[in-house]
Amino acid sequence: MGADQALDEFMHGPDSKRFSELWEIYNDEAQQQGLAVWSHSDAARFVLKSKKCFEDGQLACVAITSTEERDSHDVLTFSVDACWLT
Repeated sequence: MGADQALDEFMHGPDSKRFSELWEIYNDEAQQQGLAVWSHSDAARFVLKSKKCFEDGQLACVAITSTEERDSHDVLTFSVDACWLT
C-alpha cells in the first residue's frame, strides 16, 4: 500500500472518525508543545529497530498510549517473533 492509498484509507475507511480525532490531537499537541507524541526522531528510531527485528525474524511493533489527560502519553516499541503470527 502506498502513501496515497494509506491516506485515503485513513480519511474514508471504517476508522476514519477515530483517525480524524487522533490527527486533531496530534496536531494540537505539536502546536502547543512544539513536539508531537510521535516525532520524526521516534519514527527514524523505529525504522532502524524494524530493520534489525526483520533480520532477526521478528516483527517490530509500536504503541502510543494515552489517558483522559491530553498530555499523558508514551511511545512504546517492542518486537514479537514472526512465527508467533502463524
